[in-house]
Amino acid sequence: MNITASTIPAGTWLSAACTQTPLIFVKDGQEYCLPNTVPYRYRDEEGMGFIDTQAIVFSADNGNDAFKGTVLDAREPLLRSQRIVTAYAPSRTIRAGDRPTTWRVNSSEEFLIGEDALLSESIEDLPIGLTEERLRDDRYRSYLYAAIVETLSQARYAPSGPHGEYPLYVGFGMPNEEISLQGLKPLVAAALQTIFNRRITVLRTDSEGETCTWNIRLIEVNPFPQSLCSFFAWYYRIDGSAIETDILRYVSLDFGGGHLHRADIDIIHRPGKRPGIRMTASLLGPGTISMATALREAIRSECGVALELVEARQALLSGYAPINGRRTSVKDVVEGIIKERAQNIFTTILPTIQQGKNYIGFTGGGSVLLQRNLYAMVSQKRETSDFFFAPAEVASTLNSIGGLGAAFAAAQLARERMTHAATRPR
Repeated sequence: MNITASTIPAGTWLSAACTQTPLIFVKDGQEYCLPNTVPYRYRDEEGMGFIDTQAIVFSADNGNDAFKGTVLDAREPLLRSQRIVTAYAPSRTIRAGDRPTTWRVNSSEEFLIGEDALLSESIEDLPIGLTEERLRDDRYRSYLYAAIVETLSQARYAPSGPHGEYPLYVGFGMPNEEISLQGLKPLVAAALQTIFNRRITVLRTDSEGETCTWNIRLIEVNPFPQSLCSFFAWYYRIDGSAIETDILRYVSLDFGGGHLHRADIDIIHRPGKRPGIRMTASLLGPGTISMATALREAIRSECGVALELVEARQALLSGYAPINGRRTSVKDVVEGIIKERAQNIFTTILPTIQQGKNYIGFTGGGSVLLQRNLYAMVSQKRETSDFFFAPAEVASTLNSIGGLGAAFAAAQLARERMTHAATRPR
């Protein structure tokens, strides 16, 4: 299936991500360039006073299969997104050849993340599931900080040095069920406190052996429901305005590595007023992790090789697995597993597709893996104008991209509240 630019609303975060056009917009006849920072005030660590700063706006989608980070480029107004496989491995001493990028966080051991970790024999699975379980794991927190710094590095930010510090206003993507209008669940809120407003020192040693110091501080951690922000990317323009649409209900089917989520977003059209948004969400079942588990068992049975789950998840997406020291194609096995296992997923989402009261957006890395099968299924039930597939190049990072827009909006609202409180008569 070919997805053309005509299916992507112009001027939106989604459009900017797909076309890599500068984040420039016109408002009241003036041209504006979206900055990479916002003015922000936060409490010092002792809680005795406030510090005014320019905070880098950053979006982190805390996915089970991979970290997805989005930030504006340091030198020009362009979106920069990174997908870093949730893989961790203690570093080994390299005697010769190419040196991988290694990391130390505060007093941690030296370690590898992402693709470099996947090449290590000592790869370790990191916890998956709920936020409180993941953030309380020391290795996962180290991986998270390293992934944030790697995203900043790839977006051309310079190392802070031992005395400098980057304050970050972070939109933090979390499972939909952990957030409600009443706020976060107590255990989730407590887990977020472990990463909030503390100086984190990250040492990054590159392939040339040069070590640079990055000090970062998450001065705000603003949680957002993961599946909602793929809708944000589709619906909102860079200037914060909404697209014009006659859609009343947008249903996001988010095919993640760990879970399959459904988010129902009602667009409440009000004459003369900005449309309102109302969201409900549900967990429909496991995502592609069940297929990764089946692939791991098939490789163990056929080849006698025991892959870690993170290796199997990556093999599911790439079609290749490390077997007997070789990069071996397992595409036939993957195809068989998709045929065997995808039907369970399709049965789960069939009522949503058959319902005639919604517009459907398919997103998440799993939607790319299953796109051919999904399209064959949904096109029998609906016109192509009644559903949308996130383009493959942004499907896995779309929640993070939309999360950046949500973070900018939240930071602006917080700033306005602080300004109003400061000027209010006492």
